[in-house]
Amino acid sequence: MNKTDLLLLEKILGALTSIKAKYVTADSLSREIGVLPEKIQDLCATFNPLVTIDFSFNLKDLMPEIEKHVAMKVKKTAKKVASAKKELSSYQRLIDFVYDKMTYEGMLDKSIVLDDRELREIKSIASEELRTRRALKKKK
Repeated sequence: MNKTDLLLLEKILGALTSIKAKYVTADSLSREIGVLPEKIQDLCATFNPLVTIDFSFNLKDLMPEIEKHVAMKVKKTAKKVASAKKELSSYQRLIDFVYDKMTYEGMLDKSIVLDDRELREIKSIASEELRTRRALKKKK
């Protein structure tokens, strides 16, 4: 199941929990969340294949299976690791970062490609360095 299907399952689960009716079909759910009933039936068919055959199937019966599946998939997905303050504090200046990450045996390696996290680190280190310089200029 791909990421869009997982997001749609979460949307279906949220709608099923918010609807107070005891009996919810794919048609009534599609009117609630704005997704085609065929797509809802295809996604729910992984839990019970009768959903695609019986158009009056109660989707509230599938809620425990959907909750288990969504919880299992959410645990497996890795969360983004944000650069922490302690990691940034290891570099006092921008030149320290460049020397640590972009040099090889004392020579600047121009072929290194930085990823988004490292670029955000550079940006935060540079902004911190600018703040300290401004503070020093104000003191003079």
